[in-house]
Amino acid sequence: MQRRKFLSHAGQTILSAAVFGDPGLASPQHIDTTPLPHRVGMSDVHQLDDAVRRLFVLERTHGGGVVLHLAEGLANWSHQVLRAQGTEAVQHALRSAVARLHGKVAWAAYDFGLPDKARHHLLVGLQLAREAGDPYVQAYLLNTSARVEMHNGTPDTALQLLQLGYTPALAARSSLLIALMECKIAGAYAKLGARDPVVRALATARESFDRVPHEESPSWLEFFFTRASLAGAEGVAWASLGEEERAINALTEALRKRGDESPLAQSFELAELGAAHLRNGDTNEGVRIGMKSLDLVGPLRSQRARDRLKPLHAAALRSGRQAADLTHRIALARRT
Repeated sequence: MQRRKFLSHAGQTILSAAVFGDPGLASPQHIDTTPLPHRVGMSDVHQLDDAVRRLFVLERTHGGGVVLHLAEGLANWSHQVLRAQGTEAVQHALRSAVARLHGKVAWAAYDFGLPDKARHHLLVGLQLAREAGDPYVQAYLLNTSARVEMHNGTPDTALQLLQLGYTPALAARSSLLIALMECKIAGAYAKLGARDPVVRALATARESFDRVPHEESPSWLEFFFTRASLAGAEGVAWASLGEEERAINALTEALRKRGDESPLAQSFELAELGAAHLRNGDTNEGVRIGMKSLDLVGPLRSQRARDRLKPLHAAALRSGRQAADLTHRIALARRT
């Protein structure tokens, strides 16, 4: 837009008078698109990686609804950047980074309650990860796919995706990836009520995680999956099997290790922990912890956080009058 036109339009907007001339033609009819680089290097890949990491932090603080449109816009722009020139190594790294970005879009969509959008971006990401020859990203995206299906009530489909993801996880020779896959395999079997494979999977996950300090893993994977994540997944698996004491111990460990870094994950774990205490007969503690979860859920733009209140709601209803205030607050939270 020309400088004079901008000045006249600004004057009309602020002062409601044509103090800098007639703004009639000043309204923008066309906005130039952001120019794309003709050539990309590793510095461009690192910048994209940093942007994805910042989106992850934003999501775990505020929920997927805050991140979704931002991540989609960046993904659309990044696909155009894929047409830029670069060395073969840069092109592979760039495709891997854009695949992870699609994983972030999918994760935000999943968190916001849009599973079909999540599935679309996961498929796009898987194609890019295959082109990049990156088994880490392939396994991560299949793990995310399984979590989408698990949350939407199909643990058998989740298991199939996790078993599919085991192939690239093994190809990567990554104990961290194996731990990630195994803890989610445990969660799927727990939903199916199969205790023995849950015990085996959790043992393998712990053993694999213990080997992580002796290996090199991508920084984005270490940031995504931590010992707190493992303990939280373990607690949810035990809760699904009705083993409340084990669930309480694992979830307490997860919350202690996580600290205040992720209100979104904290809200899940507090809700699960409160429900476990209620089912275990400790109503006062269950209500106290459940209320803490609701304090976190309130400002989050996350449908998943509200969905994850279901076990807490069921346990509160069974606890009767002592948990009446908690039951009421959960009902209100799930309607918002």
